[in-house]
Amino acid sequence: MGETGKGRTKGTIRTGIQYITRGLVCLILAIYGLLPVFVSPALAATEDIELDIKDTIVCRNLAQSGDMLFVVHYEISWDAEEDYPDDPSDDTILVQLIETEQSVSMAATTPYPFYNSGYSEQVSSFYFSPTLVAALSMVWEEPFMFRIATEPGFIATPVTEEWVLSDGDYVSSADQQENRDELADWLFEVAQDLETDWGVSASLTTVSVTDVLSDLGEQYFGRVIPGLRDMCPDIFTVTWGPGSFDETEWTMDKQEALKEQWDGEDNFVENALDGLDDLFSDSGMFTTFAALGFVLFTMMISFRMFTNARPGLLLGLLILPFGARLGFVDAVIMGLIAFLFILYIGNQLLLQRAN
Repeated sequence: MGETGKGRTKGTIRTGIQYITRGLVCLILAIYGLLPVFVSPALAATEDIELDIKDTIVCRNLAQSGDMLFVVHYEISWDAEEDYPDDPSDDTILVQLIETEQSVSMAATTPYPFYNSGYSEQVSSFYFSPTLVAALSMVWEEPFMFRIATEPGFIATPVTEEWVLSDGDYVSSADQQENRDELADWLFEVAQDLETDWGVSASLTTVSVTDVLSDLGEQYFGRVIPGLRDMCPDIFTVTWGPGSFDETEWTMDKQEALKEQWDGEDNFVENALDGLDDLFSDSGMFTTFAALGFVLFTMMISFRMFTNARPGLLLGLLILPFGARLGFVDAVIMGLIAFLFILYIGNQLLLQRAN
């Protein structure tokens, strides 16, 4: 009788665990099914954004005969500074060059978030080599326009600003040096506007015998206009070229530059370091790992009480949809766990029952 009583007790506990497990499965499936109803994707910003194209210039024959360069000066601003989004402008704004007759996008880029995450006055450019000009059948002074727009889903009402190029935007001469001079004058005027808008203490240009870009100016304009040193070499302090550097030109500045060659946003080493830093400093990732730790804790308690970790797993997973709703569980990890959990439920309900 004693053995029979113990068997019945174990059977009752096992049956209870099965009912609890099935109830938790149904509850979690219901929560996951209703989650999209209650968790609607929030827009990154609610305030109105203002886009303003201030000026443009189109040059040709700068680096090679037959090339074209399109440059645009614009501003991204908000009604209230405290409402600036956390995402930089290269994640929220798109700049395009449009061929207006066919409404074809010739090229697209994003702002360079050099100052204030890019929510300020900016410069973007599109360079077309002679080969690309021929391949795209581009014609000088053919109808083009710049279009700057917010990315879909960024704000409730998308904002678009357009500038149709006119004859005054094109450099009239085909001479290389005149195009370089026109571009240099235009860039120096824009640099003064950027300095005023940014309120930077360091100037983007310097004055010696003539106007040239400062180190800060080279860093910014060299990024937003790739290949600028070849197209407009006169605005740089030193022109580097084949054979222009030898042992006698080694300086401490050059040594420091080599030491810092992996700094910045344009190399895989710095990107990897930034990613690791974000992983262990981002509060969202920390709270996600904390939630997963809670799941592990409930599994341990369940195994201790019932010699079965399954009820603890199911109970612990309840925190995840609520955590996603409250914003302290990362959405990507939430989706991955949901996918794995669906596979687990399918295995339990279909394969295990079939066996």
